[in-house]
Amino acid sequence: MITARLTTEELDRFLGIASFVDDKLPKPKKPLCVTNFQLLDVSPDKDTYKDSADPLARPRIIPTSRQLSIYDFITMLMMDVKSEQRELIYLRHFPYRSYRQLKRFYIGDSHEKIRYMYFRALVEACEIANKNLKKYL
Repeated sequence: MITARLTTEELDRFLGIASFVDDKLPKPKKPLCVTNFQLLDVSPDKDTYKDSADPLARPRIIPTSRQLSIYDFITMLMMDVKSEQRELIYLRHFPYRSYRQLKRFYIGDSHEKIRYMYFRALVEACEIANKNLKKYL
């Protein structure tokens, strides 16, 4: 996965993969999940495909182990990032939005300023990750 220092391009790509995995993981079961393996049961909900007679007839998209490990890496890294930067990264990737769409959340800022703030957040997240990389792997 990561062999050398983490770059901003790699981190941006990892965030895209983590966004995909976050979309495909099932929601936590209510009211209480008895065992952990039930939490990661990746199957479609009964309400997901209302127009088909058999919900299992549709293809299931299951994240691979590499995608799950990238998702875990990003989750651990985002805990150590500052809250303002975490919010910007979250708004950009979960779900994916362009910089122009982010102007709705940051009124008064241009999309170029938002792009610059996002890039600075990625640089600082990379510095945190490269400082103690073994902690996140």
